Order: sequence, then C-alpha cells, then structure tokens
Amino acid sequence: MKDKVQLLSKGDMEVFVGNVLALSFAKTVLLQFLHALYGAENSTISAVVFGFLFVYLYIGLVKYNLLKGRGLAVWFACLVFFLVNYVFTNPNLQQYYSSIDMVLTYIYYLPIAIILIPQIRDVKKVISRISLLRYPVLLIASYMVFAMSFASAEQETYMSFSYAIMPFVILCFYEARFNNKFIDYITYILGVVLIVFYGARTPLTSCLLAAVLIYVLYVYYHKKKSGKIFTYFLLGVLAVVFIYAGSSLIGRLGGIGESIGSYSLEKLNDDSFMESSTRVFIYDSAIKLMENNNGMPLGFFADRYYLDVIYVHNIFLELLINFGVIVGGFLSLWIVYLIVRSFIVSKDEYIRLFLIFCFLSIFVRFILSGSYLIEGMSFVYFSVLLKYSHKHVVRSNIAHIQKRPP
Repeated sequence: MKDKVQLLSKGDMEVFVGNVLALSFAKTVLLQFLHALYGAENSTISAVVFGFLFVYLYIGLVKYNLLKGRGLAVWFACLVFFLVNYVFTNPNLQQYYSSIDMVLTYIYYLPIAIILIPQIRDVKKVISRISLLRYPVLLIASYMVFAMSFASAEQETYMSFSYAIMPFVILCFYEARFNNKFIDYITYILGVVLIVFYGARTPLTSCLLAAVLIYVLYVYYHKKKSGKIFTYFLLGVLAVVFIYAGSSLIGRLGGIGESIGSYSLEKLNDDSFMESSTRVFIYDSAIKLMENNNGMPLGFFADRYYLDVIYVHNIFLELLINFGVIVGGFLSLWIVYLIVRSFIVSKDEYIRLFLIFCFLSIFVRFILSGSYLIEGMSFVYFSVLLKYSHKHVVRSNIAHIQKRPP
C-alpha cells in the first residue's frame, strides 16, 4: 500500500515515469474542478498546479541523474530549433512562440518526451501507475457534472472535459478485463455515461473502441484457439446486427439525447454524429491556402494567422501548412508508418496495450481537434512511437520484464 502512494520511489524509474504521466493526464480535470470552485479567471490556481508538476518533474530528473548525455543534448537541440524558427519566422507569428502553452511544451513536455519516455523498461508498471488515478479523476468528474451543475455552467469546456477523463475511462476497462476487477466495469460505464451527458463525440467513440480493442487483445493473449474463434465470431455477429438494426437503435438513443441534453446523442438523432460543418470549412480553407502558396512551407502557427482560426484541427493538415507539401507529406506518412510498425514490432501484450492507450488517449484528438504544437502530449506520443518501433528496444524491454522477480 505504501508503494501506491509514493511519488518518488527509491530506485524505480517506472514509478516516477508513471507518476509524471498520470499527473499530466489528470491535470485538466483538476484545473477545471478548481476553477469551477474558485473562479475560472483565477490564474493563481493554474500557476500552483503547473508549478507542482514542474517541481516534481525536475526533482525526479535530478534524483535519477537524467539531465545529462544524449537526452539533454536532444532537448537543447529542440529548443534551439524553435528559437531559430522564432527568429526567422513571419513577425506576425512570433507571438505564438512565447504563449503559456508553448512555454509548457519547452520546459515540461519535451523533457518528458525526450528524457523520460526512453527510460521505460517495464511498461506494465507505468500503466499501473497511471491507472491509480482513475477513481479520483472519475469521482471529481462525477461531482462536477452531477453536483456542481458543471455541464450547464461551463458549456465551452465540454470537449476538454471529456478528453481529460477519457484516458482514465479506458484504463477502467483495462483493469476490469486484464486484472478481473468487476468494480471497474461499473466505473467504465460511469465514465461513458459522463461523456454521454457532457462530452464530445470523439472521446465517446474512443472509449467504446478502446473496450473492443482491449477485449480483443486480451482474448488474443489469454484464450485458447477455440475461445478466440468464438469471440471473433461473436464480434462479427454483433457487427452484422448493428449494420441491420443500428439505425433503429441510433434513433432511440438520439431521442434520449434530446431529453437529457446530450450533445453526442443529439448528433446521432440528426445523422450528423460523424459530421462537422465547422471543420469542413476549416479544412477547405487550409487546402486553398496550400494551393495558393504552391504547397510551400508557411512555418509554425501559420494556420492561426492565415486562416484566422485558432488552429486547423487536423495534425496532418497542420504539418502540411507548417512544413510544406513535400516535407509535411513525408512526416505525415512517417507518423502513420510508425503507428503501424510499432504495433507489429511490439509482440508483448502490455506494450501493445500501452500503444493502444496512447493512440486513443493522445493522438486521436489531433486528427479531429487540438494542435500538436501547443498540446505537448503530442511530443510524448511521438516519443512512444519512436521507442517501440525499434525491434531491439522491444526485445530489451521484454527481456527486462522476464528477469524481474514476481
């Protein structure tokens, strides 16, 4: 029990990395809760929370003597890269380089991505550390939605709220299936209900997809051949039933959505669950911008200035605008390649579970929303992909886990 509440465990790197990632995932829910209590404009709250995260990270980096060698050199090179871009970029874009979000990327998320992620050897322990916060996060989230009238008072935050609790909802299903904790089936359903009541469509879809993928992963590694065949057959039957009877079910859910004020279910009712007129307009504008500039690079944050929007809401379009069609296209294909390769190369069930978790909890957001530049967890995900796309790294990690005493 003592180990579960330790923030800095003696000599155990995975505990520290897991704690950092857990706090990074949980901070948004905590901030929204504190802002709802003490006022959305209270900047002191944000300063205290981020200050704690910053101090904890750097105490650990010093404790484990990680601020040295190749990791430190790569981090410094990244900072120089952003500085050079700042100096030579369009003056109208320079303001974005010094935003609070970018400062956090420079001094908090980049060290996690460049220095901490490569230290992971026992990924199961990292997952377990992140999972420890699932009950506190869902308890706070439930209180916000059902006791504080958070949904009606803070309509503009429904998207960030649902993305923030999504990782912990996914981990509830993992705990239920892999560790046979029945209570986590209940907490998973609670999390899905919270997103249904007060959340965006993508987090809801990701939570449901996570349940399917985690269950299939469990069957693949833990069931005999006959059990696998039966499970896959059952999933196929359910898919066929949904195809033929799905419209009726969707109509019923849509009706319920209107009665409870659920944004996601209302979208089901009017057949626009997978549609977004705003995003279509932004994507069309982005494509026209690239056509007008002959596919040449426009630099970081160019979408903010040239499109007159917050950001382009799609990581691949953002890369094409930032780096141009040639380099941006190569980077986009490379990311897709790393996603596929890392899953194929990583034979271990917990590494694959971690990859699924990170893909749904971090990357999916940047396909339909968010900006990889100002949301530093994107760099953490890229580091995870790079780490587990190398066979020798995967073999080394698996060997380390097998040598660990039970």
